Formats: sequence, structure tokens, C-alpha cells
Amino acid sequence: MSATTAPRYQSLPIVLLLGLFLALFGIFGGATVSHAAQANPTDTILVQFTTGASDQAIAALNRSHTVTQVDAIPALGIRVLRVPAGTRAATVAAAYAKNSLVQFAEVNALVRPEAIPNDPNYSTQWHLAKIQAPVAWDSAKATGVLVTVCDTGVEGTHPDLQPILRADLGWNAVDGSKDWSPIASHGTLVSGVIAAATNNGAGVAGVAWGANIIPVRISNFTDGSAYVSDAAKCIQYGADHGAKAINVSYRMAGSAALDTAGAYAQGRGAVTFVAAGNDGIDPGWPNYAGFVAVAATEIADNRAAYSNYGALVDIAAPGTGIKTTWPGARYDYASGTSLASPVAAGVMALVFGANPGLTPSQAQAILLNNADDLGGAGWDSSFGYGRVNASKAVGAALGGAALTDTTPPATSISAPASSSVVTGTVTATAVASDNVGVTKVEFYVDGALKGTATASPYSTSWNTTVVADGSHSLTAKAYDAAGNSASSALVTVSVQNLAVDSTPPTVSITAPASGATVSGAVSVIVSASDNVGVTKTELYVDGSLKATATASPFSISWDTRTTTDGDHSLAVKAYDAAGNATLSTALIVTAENAGALVTETFTGSVGTTKNRVASSSYAVNVAVGGQLTGTLSWGGKAKLDVAIYTPAGQLVATGAVSGAKLESFSFPATPGSYVLVVKAVSGSASYTLTVTHP
Repeated sequence: MSATTAPRYQSLPIVLLLGLFLALFGIFGGATVSHAAQANPTDTILVQFTTGASDQAIAALNRSHTVTQVDAIPALGIRVLRVPAGTRAATVAAAYAKNSLVQFAEVNALVRPEAIPNDPNYSTQWHLAKIQAPVAWDSAKATGVLVTVCDTGVEGTHPDLQPILRADLGWNAVDGSKDWSPIASHGTLVSGVIAAATNNGAGVAGVAWGANIIPVRISNFTDGSAYVSDAAKCIQYGADHGAKAINVSYRMAGSAALDTAGAYAQGRGAVTFVAAGNDGIDPGWPNYAGFVAVAATEIADNRAAYSNYGALVDIAAPGTGIKTTWPGARYDYASGTSLASPVAAGVMALVFGANPGLTPSQAQAILLNNADDLGGAGWDSSFGYGRVNASKAVGAALGGAALTDTTPPATSISAPASSSVVTGTVTATAVASDNVGVTKVEFYVDGALKGTATASPYSTSWNTTVVADGSHSLTAKAYDAAGNSASSALVTVSVQNLAVDSTPPTVSITAPASGATVSGAVSVIVSASDNVGVTKTELYVDGSLKATATASPFSISWDTRTTTDGDHSLAVKAYDAAGNATLSTALIVTAENAGALVTETFTGSVGTTKNRVASSSYAVNVAVGGQLTGTLSWGGKAKLDVAIYTPAGQLVATGAVSGAKLESFSFPATPGSYVLVVKAVSGSASYTLTVTHP
């Protein structure tokens, strides 16, 4: 983290953090609640004036830009100014940023949110073992440490959150009320990652065992959107009410206002954490000293593909597939830097729990200096100073070396049973446990590695036909995150694969019937059986292999338009695992496709507006020569167009862009695959594309 920052800033716009991941679960709706005493997302800016700026000079500058002050954060020296109607806030912010009276100016962006406990879902929380949290818990917990969550509010009735919430300190930064109930789900997920009640026999475990959450709602929008100004107010509030760690799981790591708020929190004894963002890019932001920007990693300690990187990153934490608390007293997985940031904040709470006398700068240095170094040596743009390690950080906070896990896992083979007879492909299964967590189990046959499993239930497939018949030994070797390992007791089995299967399958075609007339795509239904099992069936047309089916019921699709009209012979061939095969009796069918037409209908939506797909492509297969016709219809005021390309990629037809709601096309087509592209010329609309062809 940089010790100094430039004297004047202009922040970039801020966008959704978890939308790509959490939208899949449908937890955010449309923004329908108005923001109290605030304008729309583009008509307010945040300005901090220099300490020497007089009230008269500030008033004159504001008059020159025709702005009105609508809010302020006095403790941070930040003013919220509304720009004139019809004026871009970014333009006014840029003008203010160039003035010598101004420390920084930026758009007031509206942001959408991006010990072994007996909790039953603990075994699914891979991130706790990865950061060595259980080892840290053996020496220190975060009992009574306050962590402020600046988010969408928290579900106060959730059984894993209700015991750890400081409801008496809950606050709404938007309207100043005590309403911290959840306007959206994001804050409930984040709070569970930090401090879900641990060792309570329910749900999941939080990183900061024993910590308490101060729930602060910074959004009054149902989609969780929040203004930077309200996030800054939350940071100030948390610091003023005794928080030692403050988490903002929004893409605000490029905000100078947040840097100012974080510096204020440092002066009050707290460390602020901000998510790096889920764009998978280097946004070009500087490294701000006021907060810790957190990137996300996945289970193999790689940077998550979605995680932002660059100079802004201070540290990394697990963020992919994190199991946590969900609304409705549920538990489920989520991914994003919105999950990584609270993991790091939770470790910071453990550090303060181990040594309450640390200053924020000391605690922050302990966190960064005791991370597991990933990527390039020392700081790098993907992981900052590395992935958080709770064991090392707590050990350093206690004034000693990092706490070390020296206890190996325990493991045993549960299947196949010792002395059993095995044939063919066998599933070898092991059970494994550890005081912290098992990271992988390896399976060995006669001392040679045959497979590895990284998640419970631990199993691998063993093809016994590749070894000689007779006695063979199986062992399992389990590892934990500290590198400790232990092997299971030897299990001996007898492989017996000598019996030879010489019985071929029986097979016949049940449809179409012999002598039938067929057209278009036909399903050839096959009846096949074997004393052991049929592995696949093949369809032959006039002696040539056309298609294969590998699962019962065996049904093979045959497009009769790919052959000439007239009589054709059909036969199927069935195989078993031993390689035995039987060819069915051939039957004759008559293909008649002359003049037959196929109609295909496609629907979708395109648009030139933000977050809409500009064009969609569809492939149609013309079996025989003839006329290809179709229509494209849509509603609304948009203008759409359709273009048709030959199998060689040549444009052969396109509709006229007239603004009409219906386009028709027709042209002679030769056999082959044609591509139809529906494109939005202006506006957005849903459409129906109907194509008729031979």
C-alpha cells in the first residue's frame, strides 16, 4: 500500500461487483426505491476543498458552476454538490479537479454490489482451511471485536447472524434512521463470511470467530445500489462507534472520497477493506493509503479470472465458491471480490483479537507482511502482498512466529473391502479428516499413483483390466494445507478378469418399419441386449456408418435429406465391452424429400443500448436445392435487419432498414449450411425469425 497519494484526484465511475455471479441466483431486483435527499446517479459530485480555501472563495466557485450543495460529511470535509440540469456531472467534476481550491472532485457514483467448529457446513468452506483460520483459532479469537459492514443491510433473524449482530448500533447511512433491515441480499452474504456464529452447531463458520457485526445500510435501492457518499458516511460511523475493521464490498477502490474516509477511520483505530472489483482488468487506479483493496483467488491459489488487478491491489483472499449465509435462513455458495474482501476483514478482526493494543498501521502491516506470497516475489499486481494467512498474521500479532499446524490427517480406504474380488472398473473410496482441513487424497495401486481427489467424498476410478489377475494392494494418502500427510493402512484385493465374454449382443431395428416411406429427420429406434451389457450401437445406411448411440434406449437420428430420394438399406451394429459385435438384418426404406419444406422459428432480443446483445446468429441446413424464404418481425420503435450468408461466408441477401416491423426475404439456395444474422440498427426489441427451406 502506498504511503502517499497525489494531492488531487478524479475518480472513475463505479460498476457492479457481484452482478455477474449473484445475478445467476436472482438476488437483486430493479431499483424502485428513491434515494432520500439525493439526486439521480449522474447529477451530484463529491468535492473536498483544500484547508486554505475560504468560504467566500468556495461560494464563488460554486456560483460559477451553478451548483447547489445538497449534503455534506463534515468530519471528512466532503461536500455533495448538485450540478445544473442538463450538465454532465463528470464534466463539472473534472473542472473542479483542476481548480487550486480543490483537493479532489469526483462523481458521486451510484454503485451496485458486486478451531474446528461443529457447524455442519464447515467441511464445505474450503477458504477457512486455505487461510489457516482453524490454526489461528487455537491461539486467538476475535471475541468482542467490532466489524462494520457497509452494505445492503443484514437479515437480523438469520440463525447464524442474529447472535453476532450489534443491533443497537445498526444504522442507515442514507436517511440517518435505524433501519438496517436488508433492502437486498448482498449484505447478508458478506456478514456471514466475516463472522457467522461459529461453533454453534448450525450452518457455516465465519472467519472472525467471536466478532460482532455493526450492520450499516448504505442503500435504499432494491438492487443494492449505493452512492459513494453514503459509503463514506458508513466508514466514518463505524470508526466513530469502535469498529476495528470496516468492510465495503463494492467496486469503490478507485474513489478518493473512500480514501479520505479510510484515512479518517485509521485515525480512529480502524482498518477499511474494499473489494478490487470483478471486471478482470487493470482499471488503472492508484494505490490509495486509506484502505486495503482486496483481489480474489480460487481454490488452487490462482487469481480468479474475474478479479481486477493492478497498482490498486494490496492483498488477495479466497473469493470463488465461498459458502455463506443467504436470506431466508439459507446457506449457499457465491463468488466475487465481494466475498474476498470480508475474508480479509475477518482476518483483521482476528489480528485485533490477538493483540487489541495494535494501531491500525501496525495491524495492517502484520496482515500484509504475513500473507502467503503468490505470483512474483514480494508485491505484484495480481495478489498484492499475497493471499491472507490467518495463522501467520495471528502468530505475528501475538509477538511470535507464525502458528504452525503439525498434525497430519487421518485416512482409510472404505471401498473396495479388504480381501474382496474385483473386476472391470472399480471405484476406490477413502475417508479422510484433519484438525484443519483435508486438501487432497491420493490413491495408489501397488505403490503407483492412480488418481487424486480434492473434495469429499474422496474417490477415483481404477481400471483393473490393465493389471494382471491376482493380488494387488491399495493405499490412500491424505494431505492438509500445511503440507502434513499420512497414508492409510494397506488394503489387499484380488483382481479376476480372466473370464472371457464371447457372447455377442442381439440387435434389430424396431422403427422405421421395413418398406416405410421416410422424409426429413427420422429417429431409428434400436433394440439391443447383451449378457453383460451393450456399450454402443452404430447406424449404417447403404453400408456406410452414419451415426453412433452409446446409451440406452438406443435411438439414432438420420437426416434423410442428406441422401438421394429412393430406396436405401438400414442396418445397425451393436457392441459389448468385450468387443463382440452383431450386425442386424438390413431393412429397406424409401426416402422421399422432393418438394418437402422445413420451417424453423427462432426468437430472441437485440439492441444497441447498454447490456443488450447487438446481434444474434442462427444456422439453417438446406438439404436440397430450392427457395429459402423467411420473415423477421418485431415490435416497438427499434430498427432491425437480417443478413443471410452462404456456407462460404458470402452475403447473399439482406433486408432493407426501413423502420418497418416486418422484413421478408427470399432467394434460391443450394444445399449447405446458411447463417442468418439478426442485427439491431437502432433501439432494442424482441423478435421472431421464421425461415422455410427445402
